[in-house]
Amino acid sequence: MDHKDQYKHKPTNVYNLRQRRRQEEVGLRKQRRHHHVDAKRVRLDSEPAEEEYTIDQVCKIAKAIQKPGGDKLGQLKKLKRMFAQGSALIDAFLGVDNSFNALVGLLSGKDPALQLQAACCITNFSASDYKHCMMALQHAAPYLVTYLGGQNAVLQDQCSWALGNLAGDGPECREKLLAQGAVQLLVNLLKLIAKYSDII
Repeated sequence: MDHKDQYKHKPTNVYNLRQRRRQEEVGLRKQRRHHHVDAKRVRLDSEPAEEEYTIDQVCKIAKAIQKPGGDKLGQLKKLKRMFAQGSALIDAFLGVDNSFNALVGLLSGKDPALQLQAACCITNFSASDYKHCMMALQHAAPYLVTYLGGQNAVLQDQCSWALGNLAGDGPECREKLLAQGAVQLLVNLLKLIAKYSDII
């Protein structure tokens, strides 16, 4: 026996090696795609938030948005960044009685600036876990769908983003959005965008 043959790698089944390599490549592609999609789900301000928020701060904001007056716009901007930090802060927000109803109330109100910031909050809220998505789907999605047919382009964009987060949570959410008429409104919105891009 030749000295080289003693240390030479024994041939294995080529088919098994190829299958294993393909499975690893598919797994890596899926992981990259999920990471890329998840990175786009949360909406932040143009300037990065350097502050890490605490549960106490979330609870204060949750109580403040329920009171009349005050700087609601600033509170909603902070709340949006708080929701982007994860589900623990969202759970703390929900721990304050009537907090989510107050947020939906601001979304359904008459002030366009507050509606937009509330929609941003719902976008980040719906980028969390299944329980949060179902809550947003039940209470906020009808307003998000309604605003798709409105005249405020910035609000339409934000509502589309929030609905995309909800739809990305799973088939059950997609079916409920389909039943609410979201798909047809999104298609109409895309047709409108395509029509304007042809003009320009």
